[in-house]
Amino acid sequence: MVTDATTPALPGTAPAMGAPGMQALPGMAEFTAATPTPQWAPPVDWATVPLTATRKGSWLAPASAPKDQQAEISVTVFQGNLGGLLANVNRWRGQVGLDGDLTDANLAQNIQNITLDGRAAQLVTLDGPAGKSLDGVLVILPDRVWSLVLRGNTDVVKSQRAAFRAFLDSIKWQG
Repeated sequence: MVTDATTPALPGTAPAMGAPGMQALPGMAEFTAATPTPQWAPPVDWATVPLTATRKGSWLAPASAPKDQQAEISVTVFQGNLGGLLANVNRWRGQVGLDGDLTDANLAQNIQNITLDGRAAQLVTLDGPAGKSLDGVLVILPDRVWSLVLRGNTDVVKSQRAAFRAFLDSIKWQG
């Protein structure tokens, strides 16, 4: 397992938890390593990239495109609740340049409840004003949170949304 940041951040994207360039907090790498990796079927046009200390999966898509025309896909797992759904959606909103935080009162209008291999999850689709987009999914369990994110240039993210949804549908949890 690679425990340092070895993959450059995509141009115009802010680092996310577990993303290249971020330091793992004490115990995060060990928790990630001890957590079983789900089975999944990433699309054939996604290029696997080295994992960071908190990533269970990491890809760039489409594989054949220049780096500045690729979206980043990440799967991370964190111990605890990672601040909860509202905090994560607001963090993601900031990453794509959306102003203003959501509140508990308007959060439900901005997420879609989905199921991944029998587990409840929440999906948010964010298109920012400066050409950045992010589709994020949280699976919040009592002892951990799975974060699955597609991020990058809006045109690229939009072109990868169907593939990302198919990837989500392929997930089979191991523990």
